[in-house]
Amino acid sequence: MIFTDGSDVKFYEEAVSSGWVNVLYGYADGGYQEAPVLEPWHGYWLAVLEDGLQMTFPIHDEVEEGGDRNREDFWAIDLVAEIDGAIDDMMVIGYHENATDGFDQDLDAFTPPSSPAPDQVSLSISHSEWDLPLGDDFSIDIRSDIPVGSFKQWIINGESSSDEMTITWELISVPEEHEIGYSLNSGMYFADLREETSLTLLNGEQLIIRVGAQVLSLEDPTIPMEYVLEQNYPNPFNPTTQIDYGVPEASKVSVIIYDVMGREVNRLVNASKEAGYHSIHWNATNALGDPVSAGMYFYSIQAGDFVQTRKMILLK
Repeated sequence: MIFTDGSDVKFYEEAVSSGWVNVLYGYADGGYQEAPVLEPWHGYWLAVLEDGLQMTFPIHDEVEEGGDRNREDFWAIDLVAEIDGAIDDMMVIGYHENATDGFDQDLDAFTPPSSPAPDQVSLSISHSEWDLPLGDDFSIDIRSDIPVGSFKQWIINGESSSDEMTITWELISVPEEHEIGYSLNSGMYFADLREETSLTLLNGEQLIIRVGAQVLSLEDPTIPMEYVLEQNYPNPFNPTTQIDYGVPEASKVSVIIYDVMGREVNRLVNASKEAGYHSIHWNATNALGDPVSAGMYFYSIQAGDFVQTRKMILLK
């Protein structure tokens, strides 16, 4: 394919690197696939980031193999979600030497729209903070290098026409010194992905993957040793965020949202809770159900004698 904006001409790979277009998908075998070849009588989905582009299709005698986006120094985890009648094998997370933690037009890729097929399954990572015209969901999310002693985290959303989906993966050149942890309980407990061959993900559930140092949990995953209030995620957020907390024993729990003036905005929890880990979502509304304005907010937990407050930012 050849693209022109009226003054410059670029082939497909050059257009990707320049941020004109992002990714070209075809549809086969029950799911979207990146399309290295255009075939007659097939439909395709092209993510276009620039206005006013013209595209032409020259005739080739031979198609070169490849299309690997030039990953000279990289590692990756390729994930596949599958149900009866549908498959999504587009999800890739990992590292590349040229990547940043923001949007990289020649490394990251948008999630295609839902197909018209009755059976559907999709994995995506949301990046509303990137504020891009084609949406917030991405099927390829490549990051910069992991600092020594730290980790990188990917939160993967699973959507399906079925109640559950099977997740498998392939580890590609992931350094042995990196731990690979996964969580299906909102990040409360991380098990070793290297010790698993597949996972079952419920429709609408999140799979959190962390890669790096000190990733794997050591304690009992069911009961915390002490009271804990986690940082909300995502943060900043729009319009919904998740707050996780844990109580080591049955307790009366209150979780309250305050504005910067200290005024109560919404009381999310006011009930007795059993020992264990719990989650609550806030959809940026007040106690009357009205949307609140963008800005900084605080959320506080009181459980027994334990009180803790954290801050979060709502974007609009």
